[in-house]
Amino acid sequence: MIITIDRLVVRGRIPRRSNLDRTLIDRITREEFAVECSSQLRRPWPVQARVARIRQLRVRVSLPFSQLQPDAFVKAWGAAFLRELFASLAHPHNTDVVQFQSRAEYVAATIRNLLNGPAGQRWAYEEFEPLFDTSVAEAVLRLFRREQAQIVPILLILEDWSLLDHLLALWDEAGLEQFLIVIAGRNGAKRPAIEDLIRACQLVLECHPGEVELAAGSSLIQGRIALKLFLSAARRTDGKSATLPGTIFQALRILRALINLFRTTTNSLRSLKDLGGPARDSISPSEIRLGSAVDIRNPIPVGSDEVDLLNEFWGRIARASDSCRAAFADVLHRLTFATSSASQRRQLAELGNVIAAGSSEKPAALAALLADLTSAQSHGRESKLISTNWAGLFLLVRVLDKLGWEDHLTRSSLGATYGPRLMTYTLAGIATAILGRFHEEPAYFDPGIALFSGWLGAPDLHSFRAFFAAGSAETRQAFLGRLLTQATAIEYSATWQTCFDALGNYVIREFTEQIRCFGKPSRSFVVKNFVALPGRILIEENRLVVMFTSSPLHVVIHLSGLDYPIDPVGWLGWRRIEFQADGF
Repeated sequence: MIITIDRLVVRGRIPRRSNLDRTLIDRITREEFAVECSSQLRRPWPVQARVARIRQLRVRVSLPFSQLQPDAFVKAWGAAFLRELFASLAHPHNTDVVQFQSRAEYVAATIRNLLNGPAGQRWAYEEFEPLFDTSVAEAVLRLFRREQAQIVPILLILEDWSLLDHLLALWDEAGLEQFLIVIAGRNGAKRPAIEDLIRACQLVLECHPGEVELAAGSSLIQGRIALKLFLSAARRTDGKSATLPGTIFQALRILRALINLFRTTTNSLRSLKDLGGPARDSISPSEIRLGSAVDIRNPIPVGSDEVDLLNEFWGRIARASDSCRAAFADVLHRLTFATSSASQRRQLAELGNVIAAGSSEKPAALAALLADLTSAQSHGRESKLISTNWAGLFLLVRVLDKLGWEDHLTRSSLGATYGPRLMTYTLAGIATAILGRFHEEPAYFDPGIALFSGWLGAPDLHSFRAFFAAGSAETRQAFLGRLLTQATAIEYSATWQTCFDALGNYVIREFTEQIRCFGKPSRSFVVKNFVALPGRILIEENRLVVMFTSSPLHVVIHLSGLDYPIDPVGWLGWRRIEFQADGF
């Protein structure tokens, strides 16, 4: 048992002829009293409360003069204190005593008090008094950060009290994402393994297949569903769940995107062209050969988050073990029961066959095959041409791909929450910082900057702003530490501006190493003559063609090999990048 006394007031009358002076009384109060109480608590007592708050406990000790010795005094005082303490705990209706079955219940009661407003027993939560002076949403978030080990029991209690929906209504999309990060704690420091994502998909389809359809709303709705599924799993496993809500959130988005992939009856998945004949309702995996044509007229809007999410997921599935792909093929089979469309069921089952039959020895081929499903430009669709003042940004793609930042970010705790969007937000921040145009609340993105960042369609400025608004100093330091050194992260994490200035400077330094004939040009020179190049970009199904309309140092670009084609990268929809100078 742990006893904390917030305030101890001692009053007494001591006969003048005793040898107890004020100094001795003070020493007994500050030192020996606590030691004596601890000693007496070692023996069993009739009442053992888990957590209790007592507003006021009056203890009266009287000793005859003959027994007024220091040792006798402290023993008598300790015994009297404990008698009064356990007497109060034995009377649950005492208005000066509030008891709880666990620390989790105590914290949950504090949250209930915050949600319901000031109550008559607010004194019982004096430990958390500073939180009552902040907004309820921020106070609850800070409380969960303090009680990291108790988060799941607390949430289960709030759910039992029918307060979970009230709690979740506190946060907007950015606030809920922060809460999911708090729940993940240290376990969310890495990107969910493909096995974890598949397990989360299985959890969704085993518990509530209908949640896939319910998740059609905003990320806020998806996050709430993910948290409830997480608690449902935790309740079945005595408060422990191996699948974090952030992982379930991603699984919901993946399952929803897969249903959308075959949403309309006009879409067709014609696979295995070299087998001859139309696609069949059931195809044996042994009949499937990589390189077979997969053609779908894509119903997902070009540049949507779902396209980015699936393109990233295809690459991971392609590199996964045979057992993982078999498990995901089973997920696709189960997903067929979540849709009433016969066409969707047939195409999901066929996709499962394709994935199950793929060889882990040829991941690139399987990834390319799957990427055809979410190609931003479906077969036969016209190409798209955009104009930009910053076509030179695409010269940096080779450096960014070599740095491997996309993988580092997806393995981070933020990556577990934001998914592929995190790379897009990061590239947008780096690009605008390099060009001296960084702003946490932009009103517009140049089409070239948006495309370079991974937005194949209109950029989602609302989500971009929400990402920056939700970030704390600790978030920025952890984010920067994933990409640069910890020392750099500590030095440059004061603001998002300093974060992206540091990242932009690093990228430009790495890029400068590739430039020949100029020794060590300054950052401003490199930005002006290699990055801030106007041009046009042709967006095709499998490639981007970057055409510089003005490149005075084209010879240097060519001699440095900067205009060599760049292999497909994930954030650009697995498109190859080619360069041309002086227009068409």
